[in-house]
Formats: sequence, C-alpha cells, structure tokens
Amino acid sequence: MTDISVHSVSYYPEDLSWNLTNLGDGYVEGLTLDVTKVDASLYPHGFVPSGTLVAVLTTGGLAVPYLYGAPATDGSQIAVGLLVASAEVVRRDGTLATKIGISVLKAFGAVSVSKLPWTSAQTKGGYFDSHVAAALPHIHFAA
Repeated sequence: MTDISVHSVSYYPEDLSWNLTNLGDGYVEGLTLDVTKVDASLYPHGFVPSGTLVAVLTTGGLAVPYLYGAPATDGSQIAVGLLVASAEVVRRDGTLATKIGISVLKAFGAVSVSKLPWTSAQTKGGYFDSHVAAALPHIHFAA
C-alpha cells in the first residue's frame, strides 16, 4: 500500500564561511564518525555542522568530536582536523545512524576561527581552543 500522507522536511543551508580555503584545496582525508560518541547538542538539526573539530580514538580508529581536557586518554583530546561538510546523523526516518563516513580537512587550509560552529563554551566537544593550533600546524587559523 502506498503512503500518501502529508509530511514535511526541513532544509538548512551549508555554512562554509569558516573555510577560507578554495574548494578542492587542502589535504582532506576520509574517516568514519562514531555517532554513538557524539552528544545530541552537536546535531540540533540532525546534522553535525561543517567546521566541527574531530579527533580519532586510539582504539578502533573511529572519529569523534574533539574534546580537550577530557579525563580520558582515548585520543579524543587530540584534534586531527575539521569536518569539511555537514554530516547527517539522524536519518530521514528519524533513527540515529551509528557510524557514517566523513571528510576531514587535515592540512594546507585556512580557517576563520570566529566563524566556526562551536566555541570553547561548548562543553560537549568539537570546539576550537588554544591546543588545536598546536595539534594542526599545517592549517592557518585566522580571527
């Protein structure tokens, strides 16, 4: 039976204003994001926004939001790059994905810190702080 009921879909434009690098420039690497380790406050519209800083867990090698000062020493406290494009973590049927492929800018890019989606006030991860520039020396961080 065909479902012809009315439903709505919300769309949000991609905000790449943080990325001062020309599209196609920079060193980008594909990783797998472990969505089970992403706090729901980081995807209020069902997407983890581009510009979110990510780290890689030492066990399993999956990407997670960067979180310096975490009591853990699992790799989440070492930034490895920035999410190049928003990552859809809530599927259209409303279920949460567990692992998704992402693209991460790791080097040879320029970033406007003031335009990143998260500030250091965001305690759930993915934000820029003074440790990020040291961890990513081949990315230029501008105001």
